Amino acid sequence: MTLMKPILQSSEGKRIFLRVPVRLWAKAFLYGRWALNVIIDDLSTTGISFFVKKTVEVPESFEVDFRLGPFSRNIRSRVLVRDRIAASGGFRIGCVFVELAEKNNNLINKFVSKYLNLSLPSLLVCLSAILLTVDACLRILAYTVNLYYSQTLLGKSFNVGRIPDSYLVFLLSYGFFSFLSFMLTDRLKDDDKRIRFMFGIFCLFIAFVFILNKNMDYLKTGLWRTNNSYILAFLSLEALLVIYAGFSIWMASRATIRISVASKIIKQQLESIQETPSPPAT
Repeated sequence: MTLMKPILQSSEGKRIFLRVPVRLWAKAFLYGRWALNVIIDDLSTTGISFFVKKTVEVPESFEVDFRLGPFSRNIRSRVLVRDRIAASGGFRIGCVFVELAEKNNNLINKFVSKYLNLSLPSLLVCLSAILLTVDACLRILAYTVNLYYSQTLLGKSFNVGRIPDSYLVFLLSYGFFSFLSFMLTDRLKDDDKRIRFMFGIFCLFIAFVFILNKNMDYLKTGLWRTNNSYILAFLSLEALLVIYAGFSIWMASRATIRISVASKIIKQQLESIQETPSPPAT
């Protein structure tokens, strides 16, 4: 489920190559010899951009060598300087690839697509919401059993303490927001999927706060000091659930930020195209 493609098309039929913000260390070579180090902060399938100080001279054509990740292979290509935009303390250099190998082009294309992909974060959030929903159902079942025994002779004879009624409200809210998060993040197909996904993260966060508070209570009451293996197993599973839910929310939040940045870039590109006057017809 990719929300955006690296190559889009405007209403005028012009192609837009999506640029994504990055931070990649790169080396520039001139006539086969190292010239300078730069940090690429903008990448697309057609080119790169980076910032240099005013004292640094950048040739019109040179070779650039960089990696998309610590375990990625080196990408090397000749580039041409397309524009030099004055910035605070220096210039932002925009370059286009000239001799980019097809395998490297596919690698960059895959990187840009992955940058805008919500598949993994959506799967993490969806699974987290399912687990929290199951946990909520088990807790509601335990509450019902406790309520039953507290109202019967069996409960009185065994002196079963009754859980406060206010807890039921929080418990039902916990289950509701967990299930709602699952419904909002499962099978995102609509045009407003990004908004639905963000609201799903919000619902998951509310459920996460509940389960986090419960685990903090377990820690404060010293329940972890018990020698009962069943209770320790339960506490361990609950702790893993908290860690996984928190990790899912963190990953999903990062993904939505990336999508928001990409949407802003596309909007800027479309506006720049609309502002550019078309050449007169001959």
